[in-house]
Amino acid sequence: MVAGGAALATAAESGVRAAGAALTPAADCAALGALTLADVQVTAATEVAATASVPGYCRILGTEVGTEHDLEVRLPDEWLNRYVQNGGGGFDGRIPSIPDSQLSLGAVAAANNGGHRDPSGAALLGNPEAQARYAHTAIETTARFSKELAARYYGAVPVKARAYGHAFGHANGTVNQGRGAAPFNARTAEPSYSYYVGCSNGGRGALNAAAKYSDEFDGVIAGAPTQNLDGQIAAWTRMAKLALPSAEEVAAIEAVIVAKYDALDGLKDGIVSNMEAVDFDPSTDIPGEIGLTAAETEAVAAVMSDVVAFGETIYSRYSVPGAGDRYGLGVGHMRNLVLNDPTWDPSTFDIQTYLPTIQEAIGTLGSNASAQGLADFMDEGKKVMVWHGTADPLLSENDTVREWYEVREAAGDSVADDNSRLYLAPGVAHCRGGEGADNFDLLPAMIDWVEGDLAPGTVIASKLDPATGGALFTRPLCEYPTYPRYSGVGDTNDAASFDCVENTP
Repeated sequence: MVAGGAALATAAESGVRAAGAALTPAADCAALGALTLADVQVTAATEVAATASVPGYCRILGTEVGTEHDLEVRLPDEWLNRYVQNGGGGFDGRIPSIPDSQLSLGAVAAANNGGHRDPSGAALLGNPEAQARYAHTAIETTARFSKELAARYYGAVPVKARAYGHAFGHANGTVNQGRGAAPFNARTAEPSYSYYVGCSNGGRGALNAAAKYSDEFDGVIAGAPTQNLDGQIAAWTRMAKLALPSAEEVAAIEAVIVAKYDALDGLKDGIVSNMEAVDFDPSTDIPGEIGLTAAETEAVAAVMSDVVAFGETIYSRYSVPGAGDRYGLGVGHMRNLVLNDPTWDPSTFDIQTYLPTIQEAIGTLGSNASAQGLADFMDEGKKVMVWHGTADPLLSENDTVREWYEVREAAGDSVADDNSRLYLAPGVAHCRGGEGADNFDLLPAMIDWVEGDLAPGTVIASKLDPATGGALFTRPLCEYPTYPRYSGVGDTNDAASFDCVENTP
C-alpha cells in the first residue's frame, strides 16, 4: 500500500487486468517449514485463514543462513502468477508490514528487514556484509527465495535459467528466452510478473531493484526515494551547524507559506498544489512576530536552498523548512556506513572536507541506483513509477525531480515517456500524512501497465477520516509537471472538479 492506501477487496473490484486462471497450492503450508532455498532457512510456516476482506495465505518466515537477514513471504490460497516485493524504511532492522491488498491482487508478497535486526542502524557499523545487504543485495536474496518458494508451493518452475539455477523447459519442451521476472505456471506455461514497491529507503530499494536486478522485476514503484543517498547524508549532516528553529516556529513558517500560495491552485483549502509558483524568500517573507533570530532565519534559508559543493548541486532545496530528525539520520549514516566510527563528532563536519569520503563510501556500497541502470531497465520496456509528497520534511521532492531529469536524459525522452511516470502529491508529508490526499495505491495501475499495456494517467487519491475511515476529500494525483487545479465548478471535495494543468507564470 502506498501512502497508507486503502486495501483493495478483490482484483476484479480494482479494475486490474486478470492474470489468468488462479493457481492453488500443490503442497501443504506446513511442509515448507523444513526447506532451505536460495540460502534462506525457513523458520516458520503458518496457515492463515481467509477473512471477509483478505484471502487465506501461507505465511513463511525465514532467515538467510549465517546472517540476521530475516524475510517474510505470504503465499495466497489463489495465486494469479504475480509477485510483489515490499521495501522498508529508515535503517531497516525490522520487516515492514505487508499490505493485505497485495494478496487480494493474487500476488505472492514478500518483505525483508534490510539485512539486519537493529533499527538504529548500529548493526551496520564495521560490518561490510550487513552494509551490502542493506545497500541492495537483500533485494536479490528475497526475490530468489520467494520465487523458489512459490515454485515449490504452487508446483511451478522458474521462468528461465539464472546464475543460481538451471534452465527449465516450457510445457512444449522449448526453453523460455523471454522475461526473467517470476515463476511461471508449469501446467499452462503462463508467464507471471514481478513488482517492487517501497517508500523512503524502500523507494531507494525499488530503484535499485530496477537498476541492479532487472531480470527479477517488471515494474517498480518508488515513493520519496532516498536515491541520492550521498547528497542526502551531506545535506542532513550539515544541519549540525545550523541554528534550526523549534518545531513550533517551523510550523508557523509553513503556515505563512500556505497562506501566501494556497490560492494559486484555484482553491484555498490549506494545500499548496502549484509548487512551481512558490517563490518564498525566508530573509523577507518570515514575519517578525514568529520571533526568529538572525541565525535561525539564515538556517531556514539554507534548508530552502540547494546544497552546493565544488561548484555543483549535490542536493536540491526543500520546499518547506521542515522538522524532524534529518540531522540524526545524517550522523547515523556517517558513523555506521561512511566512517565506521561510532565516536565521530558531527561538529567537525565540513561539506567540502567530507563529501569525497561520503561519495566514495556510498559508491563502493552501490547504495544508489544509477541513471543509466534505470534507463536500461526502461529500454527493455519495463516500467518505473516515482512519487513524492511536496510537504516532505525529511527528503526533498525537488531533488527527486532533479534526479528524475537525469534518468530521462540517460534514457531519452521517448523511452522515458513510454516507460516511466513521476507524480508529486501536494501537501503530503514523508510517505504519508500531511494535509494532502495521502491515500492511494499505484500498484493496480502498474499491473495494468505491465500486464495489459494500459499506460497510467491521473490517479485518484483521497484523504481519510481517521475516525471513520471514509474519504474526507479526493484529489487527482497528476503526472509531473502538471498539478491539480480547481476548475471553479463543482464539489471542492471531489477530484472530478480538478484539472491537471501546468504552471503558467
